[in-house]
Amino acid sequence: MIEFVEGTIVEKSPRGVVLQVGGVGIRLLCPLSVLESLPGVGGKGRLSTRLEIRGERPVLYGFLRPEEAETFDLLLSVPGVGPRLALSVLSFLSPEALRKAVEEEDLALLVSVPGVGKKTARRLLTELKERLGTARPLPPGWSEARAALLELGYTAEEVGAALLRLEGLPDGAGPEEVLRAALRVLASREGG
Repeated sequence: MIEFVEGTIVEKSPRGVVLQVGGVGIRLLCPLSVLESLPGVGGKGRLSTRLEIRGERPVLYGFLRPEEAETFDLLLSVPGVGPRLALSVLSFLSPEALRKAVEEEDLALLVSVPGVGKKTARRLLTELKERLGTARPLPPGWSEARAALLELGYTAEEVGAALLRLEGLPDGAGPEEVLRAALRVLASREGG
């Protein structure tokens, strides 16, 4: 699992950034808000990451703060929301602004995000109402279990949804306990 990438910025475009790490250029797709905060070409950058496999092609997404990466995962757990739309939401709303919009049921603010229509905005309000309290860094055991599930080939969307269903598990649960519980949830979804 790639938790972060740090290197010299060799390219910036509206869609993302290329960081040179050693002798390798790594492309990361980022929200516009992240791109605006990064220094120009030649500057140093460090981004928290999320890896998604689309078809047979891996895509790496970059975020300045772990809260942004966790909110990205949370958005992907909403049916019908893919990485492109999640990036659009995070381009215009910080995790804190999204939380406030959901708490206040601010449909107009969500609809103002490019790519979010009324139907999607309503779905975001409904699905995120109870979940947004989880858009914070995961406890250590949970983070390790999340990384293991991603290594097993599950998508961030599947993993995020499974972790959200582990309501009875304490934050202090060890990675093995969290992993076993999440695998049970994932198995029940595949079988159901």
